[in-house]
Amino acid sequence: MITWGIRITTFITNSAVLVAYAFLYTWLLNNKQDVLVRYRPVLLGALSWAVLILFHFASVLSMADAKNPTGFGWNYMNFQVVVIIFALFDRPPRHVVYSLLVLLTIWYWWMPRVTRWLPIELGTVITMWLLYRYSDKILAHAYIYYPFCYLFALPFYIANLFSLKTVDYGWPWLLANYAILTSIILIVQRQMRKSRERQAMLVTEATIDELTQLNNFRVFDDDLQAEYAQLQENGTVFALYTFDIDHFKRINDEYGHLVGNDVLHAVAKRLAELGDFLPYDTRCYRTGGEEFTFILNDIQENFATAVSIARMVKNELEKLQFTTDDGETFSITISMGQDRALAEDQNYLDVYNRADKYLYNSKNKGRNAITVRGIMLR
Repeated sequence: MITWGIRITTFITNSAVLVAYAFLYTWLLNNKQDVLVRYRPVLLGALSWAVLILFHFASVLSMADAKNPTGFGWNYMNFQVVVIIFALFDRPPRHVVYSLLVLLTIWYWWMPRVTRWLPIELGTVITMWLLYRYSDKILAHAYIYYPFCYLFALPFYIANLFSLKTVDYGWPWLLANYAILTSIILIVQRQMRKSRERQAMLVTEATIDELTQLNNFRVFDDDLQAEYAQLQENGTVFALYTFDIDHFKRINDEYGHLVGNDVLHAVAKRLAELGDFLPYDTRCYRTGGEEFTFILNDIQENFATAVSIARMVKNELEKLQFTTDDGETFSITISMGQDRALAEDQNYLDVYNRADKYLYNSKNKGRNAITVRGIMLR
């Protein structure tokens, strides 16, 4: 009765330590703070080492205190194995994997009476690689996950068998609590992944325009502030182009909103494609109903290049062809305004306000035009 009491209480307290480790490990792995990002491999490796060493010494002291009659140390073996499995689930930085390999090499080498430990460790290396490489597939199916977990534990069990020949292992308890532990981390891991997926979805919904899949105005505003800060700090000049689809309301009225949506989607897709071929780093946004904007970073202040880019984007978008349900085809034109950031700008919105003013200049002068730095061109 005492033996089972010790086993169960040890299992419960160690499970609490394991779950705490899992949450702290995941928090470190996903936190975006600069200092944590910089030292993430070190922190993750140190945390895993600390928990593994804690379980190891708890195991040694437990066996010494119990004088080895019932294999109390094996109560900790499963926890050590599960810590390693959890550490590899989310494909951490490779330095973390290497640090775990170093610790396991020391452990295998240290194990008493395990003279041929290299082949055993090789088994661990192989299963670690498989878990690191195929964690998503292993996690997705219980019929793969549980057999793999027992396969992963096998080298550790073999090493302990050689090392502790006279210990009563309590195999039914050992295998049963391992099944419980692997179930716990499977549940924790799946819940954490669902949480991350929900957070990613919320971020996407908050930053990506659903119809066009371009960045929305919120992201545009943040990026514009960041560009302005770089201009003030480093003198890095950027250019801003903004344009409207001409007579877009007429398209909606004549052909319907579904066709209008097709137009917006096609324009956004083509703009994103063009952005990949422009000579500067380019980010594209939907900043209004039929208004789109793109920012070119770290540009050379050349008027001819600015005009060339504006004309190229305008001409490419006007090549798009659309077909209505009645079989009628049509194309679009756009009106565009452009300006670059200036060192004397007092606010991050100054360049956008100028480009927007030039856009309305193009619209007010008959549309189907571009106005670059205040100069209107057809």
